[in-house]
Amino acid sequence: MKRIINFLALLLLGWQANAQLYVAPGATLVTSVGGISVITVADGDFIVEGTFTVVSNDFHFFNSTGNDVSISGSGFTSFDNLFVDTGNQNLTLDKSISARRVIFESGHFDLNGNNVDLFDSIVDEDETRSFIGPNGGEIIHETILNAPSNENPANLGASITTSANLSDVTIRRTHVPGMGGAGESINRQYTISALNNAGLDATLRFFYLENELNGLSENNLELWSNAGAGWDLQGTTDRDASANWLELSGIDAFSDWTAAELDFTPVIELGNNQLLTVGQLFPNPVSAREGYLQLPISSPEDLEITLRVVDGLGRVVFKDEQKLIVGDQVIDFGHQDLSAGMYQVQLDAGGQFVVLKLVVQ
Repeated sequence: MKRIINFLALLLLGWQANAQLYVAPGATLVTSVGGISVITVADGDFIVEGTFTVVSNDFHFFNSTGNDVSISGSGFTSFDNLFVDTGNQNLTLDKSISARRVIFESGHFDLNGNNVDLFDSIVDEDETRSFIGPNGGEIIHETILNAPSNENPANLGASITTSANLSDVTIRRTHVPGMGGAGESINRQYTISALNNAGLDATLRFFYLENELNGLSENNLELWSNAGAGWDLQGTTDRDASANWLELSGIDAFSDWTAAELDFTPVIELGNNQLLTVGQLFPNPVSAREGYLQLPISSPEDLEITLRVVDGLGRVVFKDEQKLIVGDQVIDFGHQDLSAGMYQVQLDAGGQFVVLKLVVQ
């Protein structure tokens, strides 16, 4: 039989646990059904091996020690109002959870490769208290948008304007930098998926935090999108560095978005303000057993290029001539004879070069 612990109160119930709050296998922790339950885990972890059932609660993670605290366990875990008040330390996710709201008072919330399904919003996130996620993980919010005007769903920081009915929309925010051919983006990306996602003429205002700049110059940031064939420079139509946002109008469809400098994905100037844009090698790293690499390229004209793969001793171990056509394309080239190691892939367009790193495992 399940062991059920009920926190009942007509108005308010406060409860505090030191070191650890543990829900054992087969047990169920149920919050109040007659008022608001307030649960505070002070200087400790919340471990759910059974079931944590939400009705209405304020769940506080408070930390005054020098150690991070965590949410872990194999059991289902969902919060109503989740308060992060961990001082100079992190609240670390060791499992995926859901929450109606995440409210920041102090400290950072490390996704640590796990996801937060967010039903309502993030509250009071700023430079000193925010989500982070160097090891991956997503904040996920689903909503319906019909002709939104400067609407920032769940306060995730992706503000959308369009006269179109997008219908069902899912926004995913991550904090791992995007990888371009020549560098990294800031530590924030959005994936915006809409049921109706064409002919939008939309505006996206992309918010970020100073602590997510990843060493990049804020004044040199531009918006980039990735629809599956590598990152493409989209630019900006407006910006406000003091308020930490970039904006782009005239967006036809949404996809993956990040902010990076102009050399995030390398370009070659062909003259007359025309640019040859080179995307990411895929896959990279690559197994020596895989036969081909792919490289997205956008060319403003028909063009002949030379591809070379150079090993760590400077030897050309692969060479191929390719003909580009106007527009976006993906070129394939083989690498079956490459042994494990680090290589350079050199793209030569009339004596102008782009150099990409390739790792063979």
